[in-house]
Amino acid sequence: MYVLCGVIQCVLMMTAATNVNIQYDSASILSLRPPLDSPLPAEFINDVSRLQEVQASHNEKEYSENATTKKHRKRRRGRRSGVRVRMRRRGMKTPLPAITFGNIRSIRNKMNELCTNCKFIQEYRDSAVIALTETWLQDRDADSTVTIDGFMLVRSDRRGVDKDRGGGVASYVNNRW
Repeated sequence: MYVLCGVIQCVLMMTAATNVNIQYDSASILSLRPPLDSPLPAEFINDVSRLQEVQASHNEKEYSENATTKKHRKRRRGRRSGVRVRMRRRGMKTPLPAITFGNIRSIRNKMNELCTNCKFIQEYRDSAVIALTETWLQDRDADSTVTIDGFMLVRSDRRGVDKDRGGGVASYVNNRW
């Protein structure tokens, strides 16, 4: 223990002896600098003029680049990309067409509900195709009675069978697709 204290005292005395504060006055600091009236070296003057030329040409180039890049800006690196961004660019279209299918058993009494769903429910509104079976439509039913705004109707009625009811298919294709 006594040896450890002696070693610490020796180390402290050595560091205290090496830490000498040197103080300078302002006259001695100013004497280190060359006098202001001495001419600048020619190399320094040439370097400054060359620097000014490069800077001027760079400013001209930057102005001309800014004028052309306003139309076609480069895409900055590190921006988000991926599925969500691509889907936003596509607008309402999903990457795969959505097909809504239903067995409705007589479309005549369900047209109001179907038109309302296509207007207010996103799954119906964004569907590429709405396919319906068992429409129970006949040749005497006009297309205007079963149309939906924003959709094109393609239908095939049941024919050539003795039954009055049943059968028939209808497909509504979204005009935006």
